[in-house]
Formats: sequence, C-alpha cells, structure tokens
Amino acid sequence: MTDPRPAAGDAHLLGGRYRLLARLDRAGGGWRARDEVLHREVTVTEVRLPPPGPYQDQVVHLIRAVAALRHPAVAVTHDVVAAPDRVWLVQEMVEGRSLSQVLRMRGPLPAEQVASIGLRVLEALSAARAQGVPHTALTPDHVILGHDGRVVLTGFGLPGPAGTPSPGGFPGQAAPGQAAPGQAAPGQAAPGQAAPGQAAPGQAAPGQAAPGRARSGGDIPAEDVLGLGTLLHIAAEGQAPGRDASPVTMGGIPLGDPLEPRTPSGPLAPLLAGMLADDPAHRPDARSVRVALERLVPPGERPRRGRGRIALVAGAAAVVLAVAAAAGVVLLRPSGAPVAAPAGTASAPGGKPAPLPTYFARRPDACALLTPAQASRLELEERPLADKNECIWSSADFAGVPANLRYSLYLQVFRFAKEGGATADQVARASFADFRRQDSSPRASVNGLPFINTVTPGDLPGLGDEAYLVEGTNELEYSVGIVVRVANVIVAAQYKRGGTEDPGDFARDGAHTAAGYILDALRRR
Repeated sequence: MTDPRPAAGDAHLLGGRYRLLARLDRAGGGWRARDEVLHREVTVTEVRLPPPGPYQDQVVHLIRAVAALRHPAVAVTHDVVAAPDRVWLVQEMVEGRSLSQVLRMRGPLPAEQVASIGLRVLEALSAARAQGVPHTALTPDHVILGHDGRVVLTGFGLPGPAGTPSPGGFPGQAAPGQAAPGQAAPGQAAPGQAAPGQAAPGQAAPGQAAPGRARSGGDIPAEDVLGLGTLLHIAAEGQAPGRDASPVTMGGIPLGDPLEPRTPSGPLAPLLAGMLADDPAHRPDARSVRVALERLVPPGERPRRGRGRIALVAGAAAVVLAVAAAAGVVLLRPSGAPVAAPAGTASAPGGKPAPLPTYFARRPDACALLTPAQASRLELEERPLADKNECIWSSADFAGVPANLRYSLYLQVFRFAKEGGATADQVARASFADFRRQDSSPRASVNGLPFINTVTPGDLPGLGDEAYLVEGTNELEYSVGIVVRVANVIVAAQYKRGGTEDPGDFARDGAHTAAGYILDALRRR
C-alpha cells in the first residue's frame, strides 16, 4: 500500500503520487486523478473504514480481494492508499458513460443491447464471486459502457446505495459499543453468523470461493440473480420493478408512471419474470440466465468468455467515470445536456413546480433554505454558521481531502420594503441591478484579495423573477455565485472550492444545485 503522506509542499497530492483533479460524483467518494509517476489518468475512490475491530478487518480483507480481481469486465485496481480511518482505491480510468447516463439520454434500450450488457455484467459477477467478492450496489450507475467497447462493472467492495454513514462511520453499522439491528455486539457472533475472522455458514471469507456459491460453471447466488434482473429491467423498461420505483428521467421528464408498476415486456419478459421471482428457489441459475441472454444476442456480438465487450453507444462523448458512481442525480457534461430536476421539488397539482411567492412579509432565514440532507449532498457540513442575514456552510470533511476539493457555501438574504413612492418589488429590482453592476466591476473578495472574474456575469433565465451568474477566483478559492430575485427578496449564493480553477465544473454545478434548493425552500414559505 502507498504511503498516504503528500509530497512536501504539495497539498494536492494523495500518497505523494496522485493529483486529485475533480470529483466525479457528489454522493460517492470518487475522483478523477493523475498518477504523477506514470503520467496517466486514474480514478481514486475513498472507502471509509469502520472503527478498529472485526468489522474493519472484514472490510480490509474484502478490499484486498477486490484488488486481486483480474477480469476485462472489472475495473483493475492499480494501488491502495491507506490511512487509519479510510483507504483510497486507485483504479483504471474507463472512458465512457454509465448505463444510468445512457438511459437518461436515450431512454429504454433495445432487448438485444440489454441482453448484451447483461452477459458482460454476469461475467463480472461470476468472476468476482469465484474469488469470494460480492457486489452490494448493483445499479446502472456502476455499469460503464466504454468508448472502446468494454462493459465494466465498478463498485466492488463499496457500500450499497441504501447505506448511509451511521454514527459508527460505516453504512449499516451501529455506533461504537452498540450492536446494529440483527447483529451481535462487537466481538460476539450473532445467531447464524461466524465469529470474527471466520466465514459464516455457507459463505466464504473474502478471497475464497464459497461452497455451492461460485462453482466452476460461473454460478452466482440468488441475490445476484435478483440484482441483475432488476438492473436489466431498468435498462429495458426505464424504471425498476415494483410500485414504489422511481422511473428514469430524460431532461427531467419521467419515462414511466411511478404509480403504475411496470411489468416486463418484449423478448426479455419470461427471463426477467423468473429472475425477479420473490422466492429465491424459483429464480434461474447463472447458466440458465446466460443461455437465455445469448439467444437474444447475434452470434458475432456474443462475448467470448472473459473478453467483456459490447458495441459502443453511438455519439457518446468522452466522460471520465468514477468507481463509485453517484447514488442520486447524474449531471451530464457538456452543460446543456439534460439534467434531472432535484428530488423533492415542491410541486403544484399536475406535476409543475409550485408558484413562487409574490411578496415576503419577513426576511427568509438564510440557514433554513437548505436542509441537512441537501447540505450533505453538496459535500457540506449539515449545520451552518449563522450571522444576521448570512449563513455559511463549510466543507463536510477536511481530513485527507486536498484543498482543491474542499467546498463551502455562503448565503446572503436581503428583503426590501417600499420606499417613498416605490413598491417593495421596485426597490428590489433596483437593488438587483446595483448588485449586478458591482459584480461586473473590479473588486476585492471578503479576505481583501482582488477578485478576478473568469466568466462575465450573465443572465440565468428561469430562476426566480430574475437571476445572474458570476464566476471567478481570488487566487485562493474558485467561486461561482448565483444572485436571484424573487419578488422583494434577493438571495446571493456563493459556492466555492479551493484553488484557482474548476475542473469538471463542480463548483458551477454546486451553485446551480444550491439555487434549486433555495427556490424550492422559498416555494414552501
């Protein structure tokens, strides 16, 4: 494992070798990075460890097993950077689009293409299970369709999408000294589980094949068949099976009705019905799934065992993808591509956004415009610092994170009343124009350093009654500000990151996301 200490004088190097360039997702811990020794781009994925003890040992063993995986349909692990409370997996960079992104761009895929993708994912699952490595987060975000024709399954060894950090610091784990639901206290074996350091009945320790689980025929357990069936259902139908499933969106428009459960249709229907059976005993085994999928794929396009290839999706632009993909909305680049609306947007009957207020009798509380969950999605501390009409959220995690990947949010809220013969709305309009003139002129930032505009302030139609964006740097931070007026209230939001530039446009995306949350909060007032 690489020494995690950065090179002297360079706070942007991880392990003294890897320069983290930009976050690849907001929900996960993935970065696009450059290996400064071999001069190649890689992905770096953060995996937080449980507190010292048997659970941490199990996670470390699993990470070692993931690092040993070698298969064309599995991302290669080049290095592991270790720290006391976390590790960073350094893996090959796969240029392409996630299946989730492709679905948002193109909608449900043809049965032949879904079957071809399914064959490659099945190969990856079988190869991993043969080494005792499970996949706990089998979603379209973790399936990468490479520009070179590869299909790569990522996310091995990472928490599942339903897992969120608990007080113990690891998804699904209780706080130190407490037992998680259905688990024994640390150091004790729960009913039906093995003691720490031992494999549970019918399971293998990481790096070993489980009896009856991953046999020479490439078998996978029933839960993997269910997960693969769900993945293929999403690819073919545009939403997961079940009544509570959220449909995939194209440009913010759902591809299906979330109130109506979508049943499998077309050539894949019989296979998917079996794979999604409630009773694990009624699901087909891996051999049967492979045979059924191969029947839908032309012979010349069937993968040779271990090759993991698929026809490239036409027109896909180069996108660097993380090993751990985002669990929420995937923002597509370049800007202007469809972006799904933030979850939880206040809506009026008919699905349209609720109207914004036409007058504010009181100044909205700046700190109440973001929920703790929204702040977390922006990589910010859940609790901000308040000062009169201002509110500041700092980076959620400074430990081990280079300065150029630390984010903060600065909110100001101004309410205007009528003055003389001018209405409150007219006063707010004039103040908005003054703000814009000031932001277009040379000025100093809050720390006294000159602020250099990198983008000329421009209108942002569709945000509130009027809005503009200003973008620049003071040589210490890169800031993207959005100033929006709603009736007699003006909100100024500055989303910042360390450094002098914004590779990947994550500061800009963060500012737009924050503005959406703010408007949503104002609609609910």
